[in-house]
Amino acid sequence: MNVLAHRNISQMDVKGTVEVNDRPIGREINAISAYIQQEDLFVGSLTVKEHLTFQVGIKGRSGPLGPVGEFTKLVS
Repeated sequence: MNVLAHRNISQMDVKGTVEVNDRPIGREINAISAYIQQEDLFVGSLTVKEHLTFQVGIKGRSGPLGPVGEFTKLVS
């Protein structure tokens, strides 16, 4: 994805051509498409319950399922 969007590739050796519908495309693809990079937010050593409890704790506010306390009851 980074090669297609010309992002974060300064340290990479990129060779070849990028084609869309059999036509070479360059930076102009950025005018018609996009993507958002994301970081993995999961901690591999936590259980699902521990992860959800942690996420609710750091949010510290009500969510779509109601107050934090109610959500914590659902997770338990």
